[in-house]
Amino acid sequence: GYADQGLDIFDANAAEWSYIGLDEIGPIHALTADDALAQVWVGGDAGVALVEDGDVTLYSSQNSPLPDASVEALTTDADGSIWLTAANSLWRVTSVDGEREWQEFNADSVADSAFPDGPLTGVAAASDGTLWVASADVQICQFDPQTERCIRDATYNPRQQNGLVQGPLTSLSIWQGQSGEELYYTTAGSGFSRFAADRWQAFALADEPLLGDQVRSMAQAENGMIWLASNGGVQQIDPSALATIGQNGTRTDVSAVQRFAQINSDLFSNDIRVLLPDGKGGIWFGADGAGYYDGATWSSYSTVDGLAGGIIQAMTIDKAQRVWFGAEQGLSIFNGDAFFSLTEAEGLPNNQITALLTDRSSPGNIVWIGTGGGGLLRFDKNQIQVYNRSNANLPSNTITALAQDADGSLLVGTDSGVARFSNERATSIRPIGVTQITAIAVGENGSAWIGTADNGIYHFNGLAWEQFTSQDNLPTQHVTSILVDQDGGVWIGCANGGLVHYLDE
Repeated sequence: GYADQGLDIFDANAAEWSYIGLDEIGPIHALTADDALAQVWVGGDAGVALVEDGDVTLYSSQNSPLPDASVEALTTDADGSIWLTAANSLWRVTSVDGEREWQEFNADSVADSAFPDGPLTGVAAASDGTLWVASADVQICQFDPQTERCIRDATYNPRQQNGLVQGPLTSLSIWQGQSGEELYYTTAGSGFSRFAADRWQAFALADEPLLGDQVRSMAQAENGMIWLASNGGVQQIDPSALATIGQNGTRTDVSAVQRFAQINSDLFSNDIRVLLPDGKGGIWFGADGAGYYDGATWSSYSTVDGLAGGIIQAMTIDKAQRVWFGAEQGLSIFNGDAFFSLTEAEGLPNNQITALLTDRSSPGNIVWIGTGGGGLLRFDKNQIQVYNRSNANLPSNTITALAQDADGSLLVGTDSGVARFSNERATSIRPIGVTQITAIAVGENGSAWIGTADNGIYHFNGLAWEQFTSQDNLPTQHVTSILVDQDGGVWIGCANGGLVHYLDE
């Protein structure tokens, strides 16, 4: 099965390949086959499809009890029942008198609190008739369909070394080992774990520089260290420990990489979304709440302390050294002692704060605020001025990234392209087109780097724009963060491909 190219089936008896398009199901996530019935079940974005005798039958929320969600995992048990996961539920599909019957199991319906209560991403059938099912955040249950209970369970705990590696969990599988069946789960960036002989065992590279392959935010501290937030915690990298090795990229002296996660520090969350050095030797972190590390001590803040609710998506420090936090449910300003928050109730056009930027070119203390539908805001002397599509020609009212050029103009990223904003008017940068912007960074001599959700990264060299994609050795088309360091090196964080260090020689 392919992400966007349908399904290839190989007939071993005839030594022939056959191709089935499956455009109606979208990207394929899972496959299972019933050899006795010559059936192939395919899970994808639009539901699950049955391929039989060359015919395709799609089951979705339109013609079955399935939710409007992608099917992430599939397996077949010894009785020929099909098991699949969609959203937070496990489904059994059977055939009775030629009709499909659907039975749903989830944390609400199963009389056992150990059943996973998040999005389910793995399922595997054991020979004893039980099913192993797991969620993305590594809640694992051995489910007995006869009693409809979890007879065994395990959960990843960042503060315990119990043989379970951190998620996101991407698959479950059962293999025959020396002592019987062995259960394996894989992850996106944290290695894999095996359950055998009643014992969990973790397998991961001990010297891996990154805690996860999803790099969400990067910044360089005043001492030159590069900080980055991934889906497994935060890392600090010494750029001087990188050695160029030609076309194969760079080699990192892992002894110069510090990794911080809940298992080895007092970091308040492994799910860090944004980070910001404060220029005084400390660094702020944003997740579901906020945290601060001064080099020795960790602190954390939540809504109980006055912080706006939801995930922290953006941060900046203004010229008065106040720390600004943009959250899903409003804007918070920390003066060192207390938080002051603004929401729609206080006049914001939108509670979703997606980008923050302190204006370094103006003599005053101006902060620019990007929102998820309310346009671009200028905050000056406790007054807010709103710029949007109708009054400033912005490409969209959903702002996704902000940066300031050397001439004082703003580069404004949106979900529909990027524009240069100056003198209260926006001018779209046409070479980039209508695409979702995810990150912007500016360099010397008028250069700029712009990351997108599906078109790689664009670079303006001062004269013209050029594009880099996966065909140019980017790990993925989805760029999540960009940093131009003090030496002009470019660091590119990706959604699922780790980190790229680019040196323009």
